[in-house]
Amino acid sequence: MFRIILLLMIGCCRLAGAEAAPLRLYLQWRPQAQFAGYYLAEELGFYREAGLQLELHHLAAHRTPVQLLADGKADFVSDWLPSAVSRRAAGVPVVSVGQLMRRSGMLLVGSKARGVETLADLAGRRVGVWVNDFRLGPLCMLLREKIAFETVPSSGDIELFLWGGCDAMAAMIYSEYFSLLNAGLEPEDLSVFCLDDYGVPLPGDGIYALEETCRQRPDECRALVEATRRGWEAAFADPEKALEAVRRACRQGDVYYNEAEQRWMLEHLKALYDPPGAAARSQLSREEYEFVGQMLRDNGFITGPLPDFAEFAPLAAGAGERE
Repeated sequence: MFRIILLLMIGCCRLAGAEAAPLRLYLQWRPQAQFAGYYLAEELGFYREAGLQLELHHLAAHRTPVQLLADGKADFVSDWLPSAVSRRAAGVPVVSVGQLMRRSGMLLVGSKARGVETLADLAGRRVGVWVNDFRLGPLCMLLREKIAFETVPSSGDIELFLWGGCDAMAAMIYSEYFSLLNAGLEPEDLSVFCLDDYGVPLPGDGIYALEETCRQRPDECRALVEATRRGWEAAFADPEKALEAVRRACRQGDVYYNEAEQRWMLEHLKALYDPPGAAARSQLSREEYEFVGQMLRDNGFITGPLPDFAEFAPLAAGAGERE
């Protein structure tokens, strides 16, 4: 009897240990202020208070977030909606568990010195776009405007643009646009085309998991999203504390920390989230999902029917109504 009890106790301990394995959240790029809210949620204990044992990781440049989920290397990832929708349409059972960034801050930036004053001036021009799923937004904007252009693959570096290899480039307001100004260009040297202003409003970073994870651990999914929201509220309320957290993350990730760049990034990210005092929204809306799905279908990036919204965003309040 003693041996049986001992074996049962050992089995229970092993089971408890397995259940206590840390959840792995991968952020889709190298350490920077784009993820300051996650860093503070971890450092201030918000994840721990929510009952989560969480590990934050950063994605290698050659990997895509959703593929990491599909390969079983991550439990959660940050990504943006067009990428996740296109992957879901391709058969990967990815779902949205939270959507905190409401706008993307995505731009096309043209060179006035090379004759780009309006979006129509890009007809027949060379446009640098990302080689990964982030290319979908700029491409859809140009296709929507029926502008024929030549695509130049870009890793997001600005050198191709600076040396005349392309007449315009895709950029984020909080990242590449700063780099262009930091390289010596003035705002009046550039024509800036914001995707939101051309009928392509895209939500920014969201949190995603596999369908099975969301079905088996819905409470932990909700807790992760709300703890992350608290982290972003803390970051915007105390930018200096947030930047210190970013500095530590960069040091740990062996990434060079540029104070001016990270401060610019944090300041411009604030405009992409709901302002303080606004009704809290932590889930994707049906309208956002259906707009992105239709945009990708209209431009030939996905074929076939979209999954029902309730399947793609099972935690969304009212199966699609904004919180």
